[in-house]
Amino acid sequence: MKTDLDFDFDLDEETPVRAEQWMDLALCAVEADPEIFFPKTNGAAKKAKAVCNRCAVVSECLAFAQKNGIIEGVWGGLSETERQNLAPDTAAS
Repeated sequence: MKTDLDFDFDLDEETPVRAEQWMDLALCAVEADPEIFFPKTNGAAKKAKAVCNRCAVVSECLAFAQKNGIIEGVWGGLSETERQNLAPDTAAS
């Protein structure tokens, strides 16, 4: 069974599907210190953004943050300020 993402998770019909399955593929979840995604200043976000730049699910991450009104941290390769400056229709794509 396929999710609404572009990834084939090879699930059978009895396996419950989480809406946020993309998180299992996020590089931040497997190869980075979570604290780098919650920097004290925007300038300190460089390490987190470097991880995001290599991540296959960066678009899903950004959409999740925008949809859920997440304010803090680096999500989808963007800092808090950068996400706030996005046009509302840009964030959903």
